[in-house]
Amino acid sequence: MGGTVVCVMGKLRCCDFTWANFKRFVLDELNADLVTCGPDFDQKNDYTKNSILNINSNPFVETNGERIFEHRRMLFKSLPNTYDQYILTRSDHMWYAPHPKLDPSYTWFMNSEFHFGISDRHWVLDFDDFKQYCEDPPKYDPELKSVEGNLVKQVKWGPKTALFPFPMYLTDNM
Repeated sequence: MGGTVVCVMGKLRCCDFTWANFKRFVLDELNADLVTCGPDFDQKNDYTKNSILNINSNPFVETNGERIFEHRRMLFKSLPNTYDQYILTRSDHMWYAPHPKLDPSYTWFMNSEFHFGISDRHWVLDFDDFKQYCEDPPKYDPELKSVEGNLVKQVKWGPKTALFPFPMYLTDNM
């Protein structure tokens, strides 16, 4: 095993605006492979053109979080288990500095939102945790009101879990 794969999940947003920094501060910094997984797998942009794999994840899956879980399941089925780190992220993050090189023995979550710091917008996992969170995610619980709330319920807190020491910024093309 070896290396890092960055998986951009979900709808591809703000690609023209974010690509240059994403490539420089994430892909180049980590010498990582890129994969996209979502309904825009056939869209022509820098993310899909530079990806080693573009996975079609059904855009018509039930909403309220089930779509996110479908992306995870498709990603797990399609990616080899040959990487040390799996980074699950989005295309609409604006990177202003290099992605930290993180210890692969931890599961890293971006410290944001109002769910004990847990967000589904950027996480760094080893293969075992990638499998745990993606192969068979639990059914979305609407009582928890968000994907993050469901993720907090799913996360196994302990000595292998850490909060990502880097502020993230989402962009908007409005």
